[in-house]
Amino acid sequence: MSFTEQLEEYIHQLGCTAKALAEASGVSEAQLSRWRSGARVPDDDQLVRLADGVAKLAASGGGSMDAQDVLQALAAAMPRNVDFAPIADKLNALLNMLDIRSSELARALSFDASYLSRIRLGQRVPANAEAFVGSVCRYAVRKADTPEKRTSIAVLIGAAPDALRDDDACQRALSDWVSSGTLETHDDARRFLGALDAFDLDEYIRVIHFDEMKAPTAPFQLPTSRYCYGLKEMMAGELSFLRATVLSRSTEPVFIYSDMPMEKMAKDPEFPKKWMFGMAMMLKRGLHLNMVHRVDRPFHEMMLGLESYIPMYMTGQISPYYLKNPGNGPFHHLLEVSGAAALAGEAIAGHHGEGRYHLTKNKEDLRYYRARADALLEKASPLMDIYTESEAERFSAFLNAEEAKGMDIAFLDATAFRNISIRVCRGRWASVSKVKAPRIDFVIRHPKLVALIENFSPPVVEDVHTSSG
Repeated sequence: MSFTEQLEEYIHQLGCTAKALAEASGVSEAQLSRWRSGARVPDDDQLVRLADGVAKLAASGGGSMDAQDVLQALAAAMPRNVDFAPIADKLNALLNMLDIRSSELARALSFDASYLSRIRLGQRVPANAEAFVGSVCRYAVRKADTPEKRTSIAVLIGAAPDALRDDDACQRALSDWVSSGTLETHDDARRFLGALDAFDLDEYIRVIHFDEMKAPTAPFQLPTSRYCYGLKEMMAGELSFLRATVLSRSTEPVFIYSDMPMEKMAKDPEFPKKWMFGMAMMLKRGLHLNMVHRVDRPFHEMMLGLESYIPMYMTGQISPYYLKNPGNGPFHHLLEVSGAAALAGEAIAGHHGEGRYHLTKNKEDLRYYRARADALLEKASPLMDIYTESEAERFSAFLNAEEAKGMDIAFLDATAFRNISIRVCRGRWASVSKVKAPRIDFVIRHPKLVALIENFSPPVVEDVHTSSG
């Protein structure tokens, strides 16, 4: 029996009003109301007074209840000291994905907004955690009123979209997911932050001979239009797209979106090298890239993709985005457009060998695919904001503005790394800053990635000065 249930049982046995019990216990009606609703629980002193109040009312009605027995029963029903932090992390990921603000949720649940915010920040634990999770999940299900939002929930919790169409089934699945374990992170956060910490842009430029890079001079004739079939031809099509873009005189921004399986493409030892060379050449030409990432992949694939973009992010010429409600179901898509060429196509998930892709430089095709890219970009949200060394003042202004709003910003322990500092504004954003030249600051906004960094446990670093005996 929960604390609220035990309290209601005593009120029922006494046949008294809430006002009478509050007066007998020496507490306010508002306090008692919060205890009955599960919004708060009494402290030790209040619990003693409540037990005395129950015993006093029982005696005045001709009955008999021992105050010590009542105290033991109420204390036994108090919520246990469970670790609520993993639950809060999952709730924050869910609420952020559905754009549900604390003030909105507080009104829906009849909670004090500031108290709800402290629960989300992990500073408070609700009196009845199970009931609280159930209420939040019920409200989330009501807000997830489109197939796209249900698909996003399915991706977040690792469920089949079809299984969440029914409201009751969706709520049960959400409640089970929120209440069980922590967000799945594997070692992806450690690997990503470690790669960012170790990456040296100057060294990278030297190793790949970036300053000496020259566009290929061998004759290259991209066909006006052709189709590529299967994963291998699609990869060849990507390289042709990059080459055509690098060799053209167009300065139009480049658009890239793909949710194709990264791990399968990475198995080809030559493709990643050639692809990175093509990307580096585009950046050397000064082209700006708008990249829409598919971050609702499995964590491992998502982080593998982000790691490969670290060199490009460091240039400051990338604007990374993501789609909140992709809703592609069984399809995987590819859309890459520049002022010189376009590559677009799709495949059924798990059947990329049967996919078909259109590689073209036809002007009418380019106009069509550019319009599709612009429409997709309108639906995308910033994955992260990137501030280069020359934009350090803008980054400082951002932090000052957040602090002025009263945001709770804290540094994470990054002593295991040599060249990064990490800040988190819980449930809202996380920043990772390269502290050595060239300075660069990443403000990450996607809730999954924010939660990934928030829950990161830094590796233990042995003190090299510690004596072995």
